[in-house]
Amino acid sequence: MANSNNRQVVPEAKAALNQMKLEIANELGMANYQQVDKGNLTARENVFLNGALLGYGREEMEKHYDNIVEFSELQNFMDVPVKNFSSGMVSRLAFAIATIGTPDILIVDEVLSVGDFRFQQKCEERIRKMMEHGTTILFVSHSIAQVESLCEKIVWLEHGHVKRFGDADEICKEYSQSY
Repeated sequence: MANSNNRQVVPEAKAALNQMKLEIANELGMANYQQVDKGNLTARENVFLNGALLGYGREEMEKHYDNIVEFSELQNFMDVPVKNFSSGMVSRLAFAIATIGTPDILIVDEVLSVGDFRFQQKCEERIRKMMEHGTTILFVSHSIAQVESLCEKIVWLEHGHVKRFGDADEICKEYSQSY
């Protein structure tokens, strides 16, 4: 089967990709729901909606619910409409939901740029545990310290183009010296 770039897509690879579990931890997912329901759903309702969109049934989400609430540190806000949340609160909830399992790939897009230092450390610890269990992390960040802490290989993008790809320590040093 050829794609639009005339590259061959190997059927076995395509089948493997179709079976992979991919989760995205960013504020965008929650923001999309806000567009649909104008943010009137509560945090509690968003836990189950997000879970359903990630392929989890209600029973499975009920098993993880207390962990999600505890991790996000939003115990006092679960019955509040998400439209009243700060972007940091939305990111906390989105990250807690997206990281309840062990996906094959986890995309973390600037989610650690919000929240206090202690919460960022807690997220980094959870990411490391997921990596130890075989999850591939696609980590998008402007924080050199977080990139150095979490990544072995990186892609440095500049104006939408790949400037460098390779060893994280080497490229982070070069990046830091160039700005």
